[in-house]
Amino acid sequence: MDPDTVRHGIYERTTPSLDVVVTRLTFEGVDLLRVDVPEGIEVVSTSTGRYCWRRGTDCPPMTAEDVGRLREERRGEDWSSRSSRVAAGVADPSALVRVRELLQAVPTDGATALRASDDRELLSGLGLLTARGRLSNAGVVLLGRREASAQPEIVYQHRKAASGEADTILHLHGPLLVAMQRLLEAIELRLTATPLNEVFSVAG
Repeated sequence: MDPDTVRHGIYERTTPSLDVVVTRLTFEGVDLLRVDVPEGIEVVSTSTGRYCWRRGTDCPPMTAEDVGRLREERRGEDWSSRSSRVAAGVADPSALVRVRELLQAVPTDGATALRASDDRELLSGLGLLTARGRLSNAGVVLLGRREASAQPEIVYQHRKAASGEADTILHLHGPLLVAMQRLLEAIELRLTATPLNEVFSVAG
């Protein structure tokens, strides 16, 4: 196949039209075509409007959310600071308690003032509340109740040996701030320390 034919074929079948660099090369006696795709700001689709992305050796389709987020990333937009359209009252009480606990460890007057403020002022001071009183996307992920959005699930598995069966499996839901606290507690609970004298005796 001719490199120019491939180049023009890709150009005609993509929206916006994508101009790639196609070069011919030989590897172990086999003729190959190398296609270099320049990175751009726009997310490119096929002429039929289908968006795909590379995942290993596959090219699965992208969802509308995937396309929107990739476009924002390329344009330098901060998705986390955008409004989620979720009211501030949806913030989980246990997550707000955790925020104040973390602020207690910060030895500044600003942190002390935030910790003593009401929930709305606390969220605003942390940059998790928009001007219209809605939680930002970051606010929902960190502090939102599980029913407020599609919260991710953290699955923690502990094995005593790399090849052994998991003796503990935890499924953690809810606000990310609370879920992360539970995850770190679970990890710390299962940490094992080896005395130095045992290490030296094995080495000897």
